[in-house]
Amino acid sequence: MSAIPNTSDLAEIAKDCLVADSYFSGLSSAITEANPGTSDTSIVVLDDGTADPTIKRHLRERGVCVVIPPLLGGDTRDRAGTQFVLDCDLVVKVQIDPHRNKDTEHGGLGVKALDVALNVMRALCARQRHNGGEFFKPAQTAFELLKFDNGVLEYGVFVTKETRA
Repeated sequence: MSAIPNTSDLAEIAKDCLVADSYFSGLSSAITEANPGTSDTSIVVLDDGTADPTIKRHLRERGVCVVIPPLLGGDTRDRAGTQFVLDCDLVVKVQIDPHRNKDTEHGGLGVKALDVALNVMRALCARQRHNGGEFFKPAQTAFELLKFDNGVLEYGVFVTKETRA
């Protein structure tokens, strides 16, 4: 099997990286402790266009949601016949409802938005391929504030990854 993942798998791979990371599994543990018996403890959501109710629920219940939408795009790096190697761009959106997030007595996680965003970047870029190469790389603009209105603060964390198509 090739070390270069399929382009169509990239968002799912990013989600798996985040869910397995100690920072995000620690947040999941905090949710489990605060809500015994709940099975939906991950704040990481893969958005295929139908995730809006889940995202809103996470913001309402926990004050935090990490959203992985479809790929932003890709640049051709190499081509051999009908096979392509692409540098694909992905944004991971960290959404925080500041009022709900700070209400730790009632399920809010009490995290700082920028800390979550930087941990997204760290988790994605720390994952190593079996041959020691970087898995994701920060994009030229590593993160930026995308939104700060209507009670939601949103950071975008931008990464790139070599894929095959």
